[in-house]
Amino acid sequence: MHRLDYFMIVSKQPQIYLISPPQIKLDDFLKKLKKIAQKVEISCLRLSLSSSLENNIIETTINVKSLTDSLGIPILIEDHYKLVPQLNLNGVHLTNGSKSVKHVRKHLGSKYIIGAYCGNSKHNALIAAENGADYISMGPLVTQNLGNEDVVPIETFSWWSEFIEIPIVAEGALNKHIIEELSSNTDFIAITNEIWDTADIEKSLKDLIPSMTAG
Repeated sequence: MHRLDYFMIVSKQPQIYLISPPQIKLDDFLKKLKKIAQKVEISCLRLSLSSSLENNIIETTINVKSLTDSLGIPILIEDHYKLVPQLNLNGVHLTNGSKSVKHVRKHLGSKYIIGAYCGNSKHNALIAAENGADYISMGPLVTQNLGNEDVVPIETFSWWSEFIEIPIVAEGALNKHIIEELSSNTDFIAITNEIWDTADIEKSLKDLIPSMTAG
């Protein structure tokens, strides 16, 4: 399968782009991931691991990949692009905007997905796209408690979807109201601590995006 086939837009509503918690209790995480996958179609899973220990990252990734392979879910890893071919992952998500996209594309070649988080900078998003990113993500969408980052207006997503070919992911501080506003303006909705930090993940997911869940 060509790398871009994983990110083909197959419906008019946004698809779910699931991001792992930064710290994972493996057995618990795998059980939760399997339950979520039974309730809703997941376009991909991004491993966003905070560990700096290479062996820990590799072991966790191998175990999670075993499940995502069985579920038919593409798996991306955050920043550790050299592990992508080593572990036969689908691609990498870069958190430094457009800065390393060209270098990573040269390293990985055309086989693997490269995504780039560009914060609220349309300029960085355009550069990332020009340098070979397969998708870009932007956020946050709601002012966070620390208040150190400007939100991305909904208009940026609608503009991007109208004029730029590669997909865009909405990421960061999402809520039900924002997701409803984004429903016709983004290709993917990134879900992370919006559900992982709650007591009932399945209920939280259904409350957050009822139109995209079943059961």
